[in-house]
Amino acid sequence: MFRPDPKSEPRPKKRIKALKRTPLKKKPYTLKRSAIKKKPRKVTGELELFRIIYFERKGICQVTGKKINFSVNSFMHILGKGTRPDLRLKKDNILHVISDFHYNYDNNSKAKTLERYPAAEWIYELKDQLKEKYRAAATGNKAI
Repeated sequence: MFRPDPKSEPRPKKRIKALKRTPLKKKPYTLKRSAIKKKPRKVTGELELFRIIYFERKGICQVTGKKINFSVNSFMHILGKGTRPDLRLKKDNILHVISDFHYNYDNNSKAKTLERYPAAEWIYELKDQLKEKYRAAATGNKAI
C-alpha cells in the first residue's frame, strides 16, 4: 500500500483484555399465552334440534343403517348452511349419517361419494327436490 506520509514512529500495541466469561443462565422454556380471547358461540338451536332428530330416527344412519352414537358431526345438512342459512333448522334438510359419509358428501364429488356409498343415490335426488321446493317457495310459486 502506498502511504503518502509514513509515520516514523511505530504505534504502541494495545493490550488485549480477555473476555469475561460467565456461564449462560438457562431459563426454563415457557409457553407464552396469547391475549386472543375467544368469542362466545351464538346459540342457534341446532343442538336441541339434533337431539330431537337423534331420538326420532333412533340413532341409526340413514345411509348405512348402522347404529351411531350422538355427535354433532353425525348430522348433515343436505343444502349447506353457508348457501342457505334459512334452512339450518329445517328437519327435512338434515340427515343423520355416519361421520365418514358426512365428510365425503361435503368434500368429494358426487361420483366419488356414490362410488363409496352406492345406497346414497336417494340423497342427491332429495337434494334436487329440496332445491326446487325452496326455490318455488322463494319465488311464490307452488311446488309440485
